[in-house]
Amino acid sequence: MLDVPTIDQLPALRKGLRKRKLPIVRSGMHGSFESLGSFSVTKAADAFLIEWQIKGGTSKSSNFKDLCTDPGLELDRLELGWLIAAMFDFEAQRIMDSIGHPMEALKAASEPRQAADDWRHWAKVKAGHMSGL
Repeated sequence: MLDVPTIDQLPALRKGLRKRKLPIVRSGMHGSFESLGSFSVTKAADAFLIEWQIKGGTSKSSNFKDLCTDPGLELDRLELGWLIAAMFDFEAQRIMDSIGHPMEALKAASEPRQAADDWRHWAKVKAGHMSGL
């Protein structure tokens, strides 16, 4: 089950966060884990539309740019970012479990681990905080 922080926990999570570039978003990007939920990205005109559903929650969708810039979508950004980060964490762990040598496992899992960190950071920051739009 996905444990998304609450709005009350955000101020503490935001302490010390620096500006970063936005996480990578591509048309066709998707993920689904039975224990977490699912998401998918489609290209609509000049924007990315992201649809997601946390396990046991309602289906949601939003424009990626709006999620990045609209303070009113802060909770949606937190939920979506946490969901995608958790999926990248699961993938990194799957890679590490499939490789016997610890150093090689860490090296092989570095890309999904970095992606998870990028999405978690994006989920926590205030609207408009990240560069790249």
